[in-house]
Amino acid sequence: MTSSTGMYGEPFISVRETIAWLPGAPFEDSDVLVLSSRSTSPGVGGTLLYLDLRLSLPLSRASITSWGLAGLRHTLSVAPDPVRHRWDHATVDSRGDPNPDEGEVVHRDGRDIETGVGVNPATGNKEPYEEIWRDEPLLEGSPFIFVTSSRDANEATAFMAVLGPHALALSQESAAPNSPKKFHAVRMHQSRSANEGAEPSWNIVFSTSNQELEEELGALVGLASQEHEHTRGSEVSLGLRRWAVWDAGLQGASD
Repeated sequence: MTSSTGMYGEPFISVRETIAWLPGAPFEDSDVLVLSSRSTSPGVGGTLLYLDLRLSLPLSRASITSWGLAGLRHTLSVAPDPVRHRWDHATVDSRGDPNPDEGEVVHRDGRDIETGVGVNPATGNKEPYEEIWRDEPLLEGSPFIFVTSSRDANEATAFMAVLGPHALALSQESAAPNSPKKFHAVRMHQSRSANEGAEPSWNIVFSTSNQELEEELGALVGLASQEHEHTRGSEVSLGLRRWAVWDAGLQGASD
């Protein structure tokens, strides 16, 4: 799968190490995984697609979703000013909050320190927070793909991504006309066999038990491994519906 054009940087995997509701001490009560695409621009105005799933510890298929959200991240300012981003999640948010979040990010000692104001689940109040994030390394040449259920990502009600050994699917959709929308998530992980020459396998490590979404993510995993070109804006068939490609390519092969 070759790199799509018009995108900047590299996709990346973010893992949260700690969160602190200031002035409280840092702690970590969730397994937090974020998959982010490349950006449409290298500076202010750049937009990328992200999927963010936060699960209770220890991670298992029985974990509880503490928060799941997906959408577009917009870069509002860059160095020498503080790097500031806005995360949109109007259509997919397990907490039902359509309002975007903003935060500042400083890179220090190999970690990203994010600060902002958010809703503390323990109190229900908006409070200042500080999160420490690290990027998980990616193998050169590994395929990646990000897709949305609508050509306009702002209107999409389902997002999926395969990046490195991780795959995520997040959706917030109605099972039938006029029925309430329900949040669903699937997380898969690629494991390598100890036997030399054996093909790596993908396994579901968490699911809200939505069979359709599980099958669609499984199909995307298979698609990502194929030596085929998927350009930004093209469409792919996964399960019973068509998906729009937001970004796709090989790690380290950006234009």
